This record gives sequence, C-alpha cells and structure tokens, in this order.
Amino acid sequence: MRKIIICIIVFINLAGSICSQQVYFNKRYQLNDHQIFSSAPSAIESDGKYYLTGATEDTVNQSWRWVFFMQLSDSGFVDRINYLGDYSHDYYPAWPGSFQKQGSRFVFAGNKIYYGPYNEVGVLAKLNSNLDTIWLREYYGDLNLPFDSIQQINNISICSDGGIICTGRQYTYQQSSKMLLLRTDSTGSQLWKRCYGITGLNNAYSVIQTTDGGFAIGGFWYIPGSSVHTGDPIIIKTDSMGNQEWQKNIGGPYQDNSANLCLSPDGSIIAGTMYADSLAGDVPYSRIHIVKMDNTGNIIWDKKYDRSNIVYNYMSRINCLDDGSIIACGSKPIEPPRTSSWAMKVSSEGDSLWYRHYDNLHGYQSFNYLYDIIPTSDNGFLTCGYVFPMQPDTGTQDAWVLKLDSMGCDTPGCFTVTVFEQPTDHAPRTTHLQIFPNPAVHYVNIRSSIFGPRSSIFIYDLFGRKQDEIIIPKGQNETKLDISAYPPGVYIAVLKNEKGLVSRGKFVKSGDR
Repeated sequence: MRKIIICIIVFINLAGSICSQQVYFNKRYQLNDHQIFSSAPSAIESDGKYYLTGATEDTVNQSWRWVFFMQLSDSGFVDRINYLGDYSHDYYPAWPGSFQKQGSRFVFAGNKIYYGPYNEVGVLAKLNSNLDTIWLREYYGDLNLPFDSIQQINNISICSDGGIICTGRQYTYQQSSKMLLLRTDSTGSQLWKRCYGITGLNNAYSVIQTTDGGFAIGGFWYIPGSSVHTGDPIIIKTDSMGNQEWQKNIGGPYQDNSANLCLSPDGSIIAGTMYADSLAGDVPYSRIHIVKMDNTGNIIWDKKYDRSNIVYNYMSRINCLDDGSIIACGSKPIEPPRTSSWAMKVSSEGDSLWYRHYDNLHGYQSFNYLYDIIPTSDNGFLTCGYVFPMQPDTGTQDAWVLKLDSMGCDTPGCFTVTVFEQPTDHAPRTTHLQIFPNPAVHYVNIRSSIFGPRSSIFIYDLFGRKQDEIIIPKGQNETKLDISAYPPGVYIAVLKNEKGLVSRGKFVKSGDR
C-alpha cells in the first residue's frame, strides 16, 4: 500500500511539474478600436510564434470585409498585424486549415467578391515571415457575362512537390454546385481543375494528398427543398491528376455535417463529422463521428462519441498527430441559445483519451466558437475561433485564441476533472460525494444526499478516460461500484444530472490483495 501511495504522489507531482512548464492563455482580440468584427478560423505555428488569419473590416470606414494576418508571441501577445483588402471588393478567409506553411513562407486561401456585376472567385496568396503579401492569384469559374457560376476555395493542402491542392465548390445559379479540386504549382499557377458531384448542392471543405500521390476530398451533399432528410458527409478519392477513383457516404439516416479529413502517419485517411442518429420533431440530433479508412476506401474502424445533441453540434476541424492520435474541435449548445466549444483527443485506434468544453464568455445568449486546433512545439495545442457577446457580456465580436496543454487543459491541473469543469448553480460547490472504503480493492460505495431524478455517476481515470457510467434509480442515495477490474490508480467520480455537473469525488484503487 505504501508503495502505491508513493507512486501516486510522484505521479501527481510530476503532472504538476509538467503543467508548470506549459503556457496557458484564453484571450479575445479586438484588432483596433474601430473594427467591431473579427474571427480567426485558421492558425499555424512557426519558430515559436503563432500565426493566425481571419475575417475583419477595413480600417477606415468599416464598409468592406478584409482579411487579417496576426502574429502572436508564445504567451498570446500581439506582435504584428497585416491586412489583405481594398475599397471595392470584399475578401474572406477560407475554412479552417486554409493557412499553411510552405518552406519559410505562408500560403493563404480565401475568396474575393466583385460587385457590378457580382462574381465570386477563389484566391491564393503567399506571405513572408513579416506577413507581407508576396503574390496574390485569383481563380475564376465562368468568365462569360453575365456570370452564371461562382468559384470558391474552401481549403488547401501543400503537396509533396511544393505545389498547392485546393478544394471548394463551383456554384451555378440553378441551385446546383459541384465539388472543386484545383491544382497549382508552388507559385500558384493553375495546372488543372476538376469538378465532382451529383444532383443538388455539393460542397468540399477539406482536402489532403494521400500516400499514393492522389487526393482525398471531404465535403457535404444536400438537396435543397427535399422532403427527405438529405445532407451527408461525402469523401471522394482521386488519382494524382484528379480522376475520381471512389466516393463514400459516411452519413446516417438524417441530416449530418460535412466531412473533415486528415492524413494519419500510417497513410490512412481519417474523416471526422457529426452523425445524426435521431430526430426531435424535424430537428436532427447528432454526435461526434470519426472514421479511419485506407486508400481504397475500406473502413479500418468507425466510432462515435459523446451523447447526441441538437443540430448545432458541429465539428469544424480534425488534425492527425505524429504519434497517430487524433485531435478535433467544434462547438455545441450547452444551455441554448448559449454556445460553447469543445476539443477532444482519441488514440490511433479511436479510443477516447479526453474531451473538454471551453468558454471565454458565459452570458446566457453569448456564443463561443472554435474553428481550428493545431499541435504546438511544447506538446500542447492552440485553438482559435471567435466569441460573440450578448448581455451581460460586453464588447464586440472578437477573434478568440486558447493555448492548451497536452491534456487539453486551459488551466494547470484540469485533467482531474473531465468534460464539465464547473458544478451547476443549483448545487452547493462545497458538496462532495462520499466514497468509501478509500483506498479500496474490490468495490466502493458512493453516497450523496443530492442524488435526484435522472442522475448518473461517471468514473474517469486521471487522463480523462471514462471507465464506467452508473444510472442512479430514483429515490436512491447510495450505489455500490465494482472496481475489481480497474488498474491500480486514482479515479474521479463525477455526479451529473440533466443540467450538468453536480458534484465530484476521488478514490484510490489499490493493487494490494
């Protein structure tokens, strides 16, 4: 027993030491006093600095949409801001992941809107380390007047030869669009373009180069005005010249979300989306869905996570890490209309490692959206998006950036509590679960005076991995939990009801017999 307790103390001290070396911040950024709108959908790290791109307004009269580029220190302080824009067009960044490192330079993808006559075109720009624009290229759909189609770039990836692969959509005004795949060389000169899709609206939001030299596109298919629940995540695989090899629909019976892709270190294709598995009236409820497949489209594993939530449950970005694990982020309603954001990490086999919620604003109607998440050189993560305040929160719609540690914590030591970080207001914060015997070998009793209707106890290890879920029958104030199969260590018991976290407690599983 003494040996086990010493090991636990050493582990906790080590965890605290690791946390103390991490940098944490949770900041919102208003670019200047005149701009009242900004959001940050993409981020990268380079030479110990963080670089973000996003949408904002022009700096003179706030009449035109511009793109900003921002450099942050490793502590989240602004070092530099530059802009892309003019006073006769609107400019927008593309979707998360559309800001990439290319050698010592950066490549940005977005879109530009012309007025008189109206047209929308995709753009690529190359920037130096000072965020100055070196070149800007535009990519048009149909050039014949009157324009009958627009072309949008939603995402890019840097190819093995230094060129750029772009994806998005080509849209006609007959409520029809095709997924776009556009290949350029390293200077942005177009090499070829392909379009894909079936009847309806087809839009691509994610692209990767696969290990066989081809490409995989993640997108979304939808039929406007259809009486059935269409709307599915679609994956298209092509060869190196953009010729389609196969297509896969990983959606369910109801309207889902788009497919986001990343390339696993073992060469597999990882796809993340939201899977709608039920309806409340006409509103689909969805949960996180991650699929691993090979280059021929064969499913290696297919897993779903978390409980189903209302349609605004959304995954915005997925990223494959060097060790084969997977990180993803998105947003979901917590206490509608208030929206919170989440991030989660799963192993290379799809096992959940941790899942956490994040907020900067806490007003009942305020919004907290995270779009992108990237690994950082200190083994942590950086994630970004925007916040929109509603009373009693104050301010403007601002870019939002969080620096997290390797366990997804935005403050030191949060790995001892998972998912819901704070008890709900209806329970005293000093109330704890009574857990005994503690330490224990075979079982523990968990007692509380605040068990209520629809209460459950969740058991997690120190890394946030769920071990058990116990539903508490109505009128019961104590339950017995068999822990004989648990590995020795420290565990967290979390009591929750339909309103969120109510109380928590710790216990030690001993290995002594």
